[in-house]
Amino acid sequence: MGKVDKEEALKFLMETVKPSLGCTEPACAALCAAAAAEQLLNAPEKISITLNSGLYKNGMSVAIPGFNRVGMDYAAALGAMIGSTKDDLQIFKSITPEIEKNAKVLVESGHVSVTVDYAQKGIYASCEIVSGKDIARAVIQNAHTNLVLVSLNGEIRFQKELQSGSSMDPADTLKEMTIGEISRLVDSMEPSELDWLVDGANRNIEVAAYGLQNPSPVGIAAALEQNFCTSEVDAMMRLVGAAIESRLDGCQYAVTSSAGAGSKGLALTIPLSIAAEYGKKDREELSKALAFGHLVNSYINAVVGKLSAVCTCAAAASTAASAALVKLWGGTEEQMGYAIRNMTGTVSGMICDGGKTGCAMKLSMATSAAYLSARMAIQNASLRESDGICALSPEQCIENIAQIANAGMANVDSEILRIMLGKKNDKI
Repeated sequence: MGKVDKEEALKFLMETVKPSLGCTEPACAALCAAAAAEQLLNAPEKISITLNSGLYKNGMSVAIPGFNRVGMDYAAALGAMIGSTKDDLQIFKSITPEIEKNAKVLVESGHVSVTVDYAQKGIYASCEIVSGKDIARAVIQNAHTNLVLVSLNGEIRFQKELQSGSSMDPADTLKEMTIGEISRLVDSMEPSELDWLVDGANRNIEVAAYGLQNPSPVGIAAALEQNFCTSEVDAMMRLVGAAIESRLDGCQYAVTSSAGAGSKGLALTIPLSIAAEYGKKDREELSKALAFGHLVNSYINAVVGKLSAVCTCAAAASTAASAALVKLWGGTEEQMGYAIRNMTGTVSGMICDGGKTGCAMKLSMATSAAYLSARMAIQNASLRESDGICALSPEQCIENIAQIANAGMANVDSEILRIMLGKKNDKI
């Protein structure tokens, strides 16, 4: 597998940095159900959806925009009633009072079932919908919008071949590169090719402002607004916290995602936007830092996995933000590596216990760590490579995080889910 060239990287950014409404995992379940429902002539009567454990865990407790219920059963029912995939990860913007009513009837009459397939280690959603004598099925795999199969009554209407040994994620090609090579690749890009990334970051700042003006009852944004108001890092923590709390509490505004996830987009772009403002950096400088950050975020997600026992919003997005801050401040490739090493020794043990408003606290803390790690790095202050799971190169640091997340914590994810399900007496 070769390395990514400039044109491939630009195309990849366009595919992975885009608007997302609500938490990505419920949107994925809804999208899968909608893809099946598109094949039917009449309304869905029965829905069965199967999800991998990480997808289920991340979506079971998070709010759905414009809807007053939570759960992957409701997400699937909404997607089936919407019956269209045209809005991609913004599928929930099509919720109407009639769709809301019909989705609730389906779920609350026992006509929607959710199953967890623990054998599926990557992103996986398979939805079967019965309508009269018709049965439609759709499968999403390895990426939140990667539809690989659609069938009606056993007849395949669409199929994308899964390549042996490949996750089909274009970010896999990034794994063949070093962090320094990714930085140089971004430097080869023209300002006009990246300027749109600044607009996406500005969208996330607007969502953060909305979160501060319309605080969630949980109170995270309100507490940050009252107690963190004086410095550059305070502003980063406050706005990241407000944006993520608002988004995961059902805010009906789309955010700009990164590596297919809205919270990762917020955790990555907001610190860079604030740093550019404080450091009086121009749009070109910010756009290159954003491009680098988005690509490094995708790189780390490809190595570690998008859904695991480790919080990849912190281990991937905030770590990428730290390295990108160094780039924005004019640091060297070696210093970008120092930032990743510093983050490896700081936030790599943070667990993922699903999407919920409490993620705002995690990401505010990770943002603080990202800022500190970058400030240390720019002054050539780095944790020793002999410290814990730290390593000489940033690439090996990321590999070590992946080893902990996948091999070392193999049983942790199921225990987290067991605890979460136990609170609601769910038998899944």
